Amino acid sequence: MKLEQQCCSLKLAQKLKELGVEQESLFIWSTHTEPPTLWWEPALNEKAGYTKDSLSSAFTIAELGEMLPWEVGGKILTVGKNVSGGWVVYYRTNVLGAAVADSRILDQVGDTEADARAKMFIFLLENKLI
Repeated sequence: MKLEQQCCSLKLAQKLKELGVEQESLFIWSTHTEPPTLWWEPALNEKAGYTKDSLSSAFTIAELGEMLPWEVGGKILTVGKNVSGGWVVYYRTNVLGAAVADSRILDQVGDTEADARAKMFIFLLENKLI
């Protein structure tokens, strides 16, 4: 699996930064290059004189998993592949036998698991659910 598939996209990383998410991650996106580059050492970019404006945390699947709440509104976090081959993150009722359509809320999809998780985190922040 490529590193880009394990980290959220540049666009989502920038949105999370804009929403005030603490910029502490193992990887960063840097826009001082064209095309933007995924780096593993934030300190090297800062020492090279690149401003924090050009850097955004590229949160990994695991980091986003730690940030997402397990439960929202009495529903539990669920992550999985969807039929198109992408990923879906949603909250569902934890009741056996509940109709799928009735048990799911807040579906967010992405081409990668990291993007689906990042989209969910953005949705929760923008709607003040966390």
